[in-house]
Amino acid sequence: VLREGTPRMATYFFGKIDFSTIYFNGFPIGEVLFYFCIIPVIVTVVTNTVNQLGGLNGLETVCPSIVMVGLMITTPNYSVLLMVPLATYLTLAFFNIQGKIFVGNTGSFAAGITIASYAILANTEQTLLISILPFIFNSSLILLNVFLFGRRAALSFDGKKLSSNHRRSLATLLAYYRPLTERQLVALISGLVALSTFTAVLVWWLK
Repeated sequence: VLREGTPRMATYFFGKIDFSTIYFNGFPIGEVLFYFCIIPVIVTVVTNTVNQLGGLNGLETVCPSIVMVGLMITTPNYSVLLMVPLATYLTLAFFNIQGKIFVGNTGSFAAGITIASYAILANTEQTLLISILPFIFNSSLILLNVFLFGRRAALSFDGKKLSSNHRRSLATLLAYYRPLTERQLVALISGLVALSTFTAVLVWWLK
């Protein structure tokens, strides 16, 4: 996870931090924190956050693909690293949307690890953060309801459309007393991810 030979991270509040310059009594504490604490935390959190937005045909493949495109646009020098993963997920999306294959936790975990690792390698953590805002919102709703109220999100299916009588996840929020077909719900969520990714690219372009 090196950029120009040094471990660096782009942050909103502190700018770009070069951890290789942080020492404590001659010990490179900055690099130790970066490689053994910060990177594992980022990868773990992003991976689980991406994994929680799923359960519908297309979500586990379309949404991560959108984020990958945004990351590639903002880091052209590193974009070759995402070409194979993007091609793979677009191919899977074609069949996943039709319900012919089930990506499951394995596929969503792989997507989360891929975009998190790429963001660190390309030093584009800011773009990643904005792009996955819908994922973060969904994960926050789920975790708050589980840990504070012991309630889990669930969609009801009447044979044709999905709906919900609670708001415990992004999907149940969008389908709250508003019956939607699976494809409509997937399209709405994918649209939100596309919007957040577009915003991330716009922020990168304007800075």
